[in-house]
Amino acid sequence: MANNEETMMFRFGNDENKAEKIIRSVCAAMEEKGYNPINQLVGYLLSGDPAYVTSHNDARSKIRTLERDELLEELVRSYLEKREQEMKRYMSLDIGDRTIGIAVSDLLGLTAQGVETIRRKSLADDLKRLGELMEMYETKSLVSGLPKNMDGTEGDRCAIVKEFMAEVKKAYPDVEVFFWDERLSTVAATRSLIEADVSRRKRKKVIDKMAAVFILQGFLDSKR
Repeated sequence: MANNEETMMFRFGNDENKAEKIIRSVCAAMEEKGYNPINQLVGYLLSGDPAYVTSHNDARSKIRTLERDELLEELVRSYLEKREQEMKRYMSLDIGDRTIGIAVSDLLGLTAQGVETIRRKSLADDLKRLGELMEMYETKSLVSGLPKNMDGTEGDRCAIVKEFMAEVKKAYPDVEVFFWDERLSTVAATRSLIEADVSRRKRKKVIDKMAAVFILQGFLDSKR
């Protein structure tokens, strides 16, 4: 049987119309036979050949009761609803002793951009500014860089980062926290700034923010 997470692209509401019920039934029948229902339905839409739809549980006869335009409209609507639900912004943190680099993603979760370097004063001040930024960028999804050792083990720095993120969760219980291996993120950020001919003085001001960008971009790429 096909994996539901991989094959079921479309979402159906509780208040189903006739087309939704038919599509749900047809998708279930194709999954039971091990087919990817989306691939099969797209093939049917493009070719008009009902052989793309299994006859299992009378799925082929059911799908033929729908006009092709009606089927396409329902699939597109369901897909757009799902995409709208999935749209959210992520914020990444490059946590250091003196600074916290901050980057955010676009709503589609495709690209990261640096927004600020928080100059650390106290835990209360750090949490307050972080909360302001989360509100400003309308996000409750945080990606924290995890400074693992080069052999992949976690040392004291990882413990410090996790302790800080635990404080974040206490202050903002609704946030979701992800950790991302940040090994070499600062190195990559520095190399990128050097290649862009940014002066050493300016690099010091933006390096933490740029490291947060590399952390977040790696996380976003992994999700795709």
